[in-house]
Amino acid sequence: LSHRVAAMISWFIGLIAGIIVQVTWLSPSGKGEVGHFVSCQVFSALATWYFAYDTWQIEQRLTVDDYMLGVINFYTDFLLVVICCCCMSILMGGD
Repeated sequence: LSHRVAAMISWFIGLIAGIIVQVTWLSPSGKGEVGHFVSCQVFSALATWYFAYDTWQIEQRLTVDDYMLGVINFYTDFLLVVICCCCMSILMGGD
């Protein structure tokens, strides 16, 4: 099972769970907005694709003996994405 297929399956499971929560809990109570749901799904699809691609790139670049270096590379990339998202949310402002 390739990383891309596993990423698509995990994103699809998250999409189904999100739709169930949106329809059964958030929409009837008036707390959920469709625009927020769609933007969250688009962001999660992009994040899932990025991390699947990043993992594949790390596996292509390193050998089995470089396992710890691969873990450090992956979590450093993850931290970089989180910091960029925090910076973007600060710059965009909010309520």
